[in-house]
Amino acid sequence: YEGGPVSKLAVLSLRNRALIALITIVAAVFGGLALTNLKQELIPSIEFPQLAIVASYPGASPEVVEHDVSTPIETAIQGVPDLDSTVATSTSGASTVSASFDYGTNIATAEQKVQLAINRLSNLPDGVDPQVVTGSLDDFPVIQIAVTSDLDSDELSARLEESTISDIQQLNGVREAALSGTTGQRITITPDLDKLDDKGYTTQSIRDALDANGVLLATG
Repeated sequence: YEGGPVSKLAVLSLRNRALIALITIVAAVFGGLALTNLKQELIPSIEFPQLAIVASYPGASPEVVEHDVSTPIETAIQGVPDLDSTVATSTSGASTVSASFDYGTNIATAEQKVQLAINRLSNLPDGVDPQVVTGSLDDFPVIQIAVTSDLDSDELSARLEESTISDIQQLNGVREAALSGTTGQRITITPDLDKLDDKGYTTQSIRDALDANGVLLATG
C-alpha cells in the first residue's frame, strides 16, 4: 500500500507528532466536558397523545353502562380532529373511553375539543358527569419511601398522613405525595327486616338515606 491514503496519513502523523498529540488532548478534554454536561433521566418527560373520558353511573350493569354512557360518549368524540382510535370499557357503575390521537397533536387543544363534544351530549342519564383525564410519564412517582414501625398499621398510617405527607407536599418541586399500601375502612350494613317493617321502613329507605347524605359507588 505504498503511496496509498493510509501510508500518507501515517507519514503525516509521524512528522507532526506534537500537533497530533495536542489535537488528541484537546479532543479528550472537550469530550470529557461534554460528557459530564449531558442531561440524563431515568424517566424522561414523554407525553403521549392520549386521554380518557371517565364517567360514573352508580348501580348500573355493564350492559346498561355500555348502552347509555360509553356508546354515546364514543360516538360524540368521533368528529374531533386528529382522532386516531377509541376504546370503550364498561364495568358495573363506571365507563372509561380511551381516545388516542395522531402523534404531534396538541393534547391540550384536543382535550378542549373533546370536552366541548361531551358538553353537547343531551342523552346521558341524569347524574352522569363525564370527566376528561390526561396524563404523561411525569405523573408517575419518581421517589418511593418505605416505612416500617412497631406501631399498629392504622396508627402508623394516621401519623404519616398528618405529618410526613403534608411536609413532603410543601417541598419545592413536589407535585403530589400519596400514601399507599394502607388498609381502608369499610362499613357493612346488615338490615333487620323485622325491625324495619315494624317502623314502616324498607331496605330502600336505607339506600335513600345514604343517597341523600353521600355518594354511592358500585363495587361490582
